[in-house]
Amino acid sequence: MTVRALEKSDPELFLQRYAPPVMIDEIQYAPELLPFIKIMVDQRKKCGDFWLTGSQMFRMIKNVSETLSGRVGIVPMLGLSNSEINGISFSPFEVDISELTNRLTITKPMTVAEVFDRIYKGSMPRLYEVDNINRDIFLSHILTPI
Repeated sequence: MTVRALEKSDPELFLQRYAPPVMIDEIQYAPELLPFIKIMVDQRKKCGDFWLTGSQMFRMIKNVSETLSGRVGIVPMLGLSNSEINGISFSPFEVDISELTNRLTITKPMTVAEVFDRIYKGSMPRLYEVDNINRDIFLSHILTPI
């Protein structure tokens, strides 16, 4: 039996097979796990046992916050910044004219075409990790309708 099949057919057994801390990616595709995660969290009374991630934020927040009310912290994460994409490390943003002027000397201005290419490509890390990735195929796998 595959891990996915076990998760679907017997979510309680699935969770018993893995000792916390456990990370479950794309939790929106496994909502049947949530009631059992709730039971385990209530029994163990320990923070950080389950790390749940997902690319479909709205569906995930609805399911997780309804089932795990009072037991979950949600941290929304944005896509990559221009600095991250370009491999440039800056100190945290502050309104300091000399620091902002210094940033202008380090970064290269983008042309209008480059700005539109960046908007079209998006800021998902995977799109920048893999050369020649088909953006449309990649996005069709993570952006399924709610």
